[in-house]
Amino acid sequence: MPTYEGLREACISYCDVRRPGRELAFKSLAFDEKKRSDIVLWSLKLARIGVIRTFLPLLMATRKQWTSEPEKYLEMLRVCEVLAFRTYSIGGFRANFRESRMFDLAHKVAQGEADFTEVIRSVKSAYRWRGVREHFDNFVDASKLRPVDRWWDSLGYFLYEYERHLADSKQIEPKVTWDELRRETARSIEHILPQSIENQPEWRERFRDGHEEYVNDIGNLVLSKPEWNSTYGKKPFSQKKGSLGAKSEDGSVLRCYANGPWLQEQELAQYDDWTVESIKERRTKLLDWARERWGVDYGDVSDSVTEAEYEDAEEDSEQDEE
Repeated sequence: MPTYEGLREACISYCDVRRPGRELAFKSLAFDEKKRSDIVLWSLKLARIGVIRTFLPLLMATRKQWTSEPEKYLEMLRVCEVLAFRTYSIGGFRANFRESRMFDLAHKVAQGEADFTEVIRSVKSAYRWRGVREHFDNFVDASKLRPVDRWWDSLGYFLYEYERHLADSKQIEPKVTWDELRRETARSIEHILPQSIENQPEWRERFRDGHEEYVNDIGNLVLSKPEWNSTYGKKPFSQKKGSLGAKSEDGSVLRCYANGPWLQEQELAQYDDWTVESIKERRTKLLDWARERWGVDYGDVSDSVTEAEYEDAEEDSEQDEE
């Protein structure tokens, strides 16, 4: 019979996973502030992907079993975030894919029947099916011209994580918060090569035969504040790029990439022009980073799968491509 204290701890654990941004999240544990901050950060990442239910019991069980070892909980969070993005965001698998396996594993952890290293290995093993891996491998293959229409719903998270990467390299926080981006994601994604180049001679000269192929390429997309995005419109790249510190006629800061609040916008100011080769170069840069950011060491993985594994994967994971 669960005790009152046990139910209380389970309730707090549940709330911390579901709402990691609340002020009291993870404060009931004896973690130092740095570890708590890291746990909140990665919990928020997982929440932003939007697939929590599958991993929720496992995270709660990990917290209960290794209460005094926050580094184990943090490692579990990192693994769950990586697998969630690869599988559900990029792979397009339904949220209940591998749910039963994660629930079974959570039960073993809660019963004290599993070593932590073995648990991590088991989580990764559950997602090593070739069909899952191939989706991500195709996504990060920079040699492929591949519009992001299918991954559009995940694009905001992808680009925000890239922004955090750039900010971390400068040891600063992003100037635009996730909540600001989430409110108007569609209007926050800027097409460097505009969606329409009608009556735009400079753009037509460069992309007369390649506009449709490259306009939605991941290398051509960047985060921008909606009010800045609307200012860019169909302007030539030289005007969108601008120069650092440039002012408008009224003396206000000129809205251009060089002055943009997003670091990824500021990166664009390093390009002399925007061409097919520029898009390919930036695509390669983004996907090389993504391969490292969401990479997984599955250990000894064979490309072959048994018929039973295939049927199991199909049974609990029909994809949203239908």
